[in-house]
Amino acid sequence: MIRHTAVPYRVHHAHRVVYVNADSYAALGAPTQHAELIRVKGWMVVNAPRPLPAAWPGPDGACVGVTWQGPPAHGIFYAAGDPAANHGQLQVAWSQLDAWEVVLVDNAWVQAQIAHELAARGMRLADYLAAGMDLAEVAALRGYPWRVAPPAGSCARAETTSDERG
Repeated sequence: MIRHTAVPYRVHHAHRVVYVNADSYAALGAPTQHAELIRVKGWMVVNAPRPLPAAWPGPDGACVGVTWQGPPAHGIFYAAGDPAANHGQLQVAWSQLDAWEVVLVDNAWVQAQIAHELAARGMRLADYLAAGMDLAEVAALRGYPWRVAPPAGSCARAETTSDERG
């Protein structure tokens, strides 16, 4: 049985991207060794509603990807690897299986994105904040994942204040 934890994320349908407010892909259920490979090799991570290929040998015989199941975003199936591996076959396979890129973000990125979107509509983030809203509330209103840090000295994990299906 797979245990899913609450991870703040936003599925952006127009761009086919899942934004996840987390420090590591381990937050999405990736085993520690997978998360480390992703970080070290700079692999692309994707998420889909159906199983994804990734773990096959590259030209030098080394593994070019990993797969796992994690919390539902666009789906529960995750894969990571070098999309250019095997002359781009991995990226083609992912695309055919409706895989969307997963991008890790942080609160600073969310704040900048919200400010940018509001500015495009002639609005200012400062106006929301002046009206008494905090950044977590504005992020929830705009459908972005916001992580709330646990109190100092606490062993609790950061949690989200927005609807995780964003």
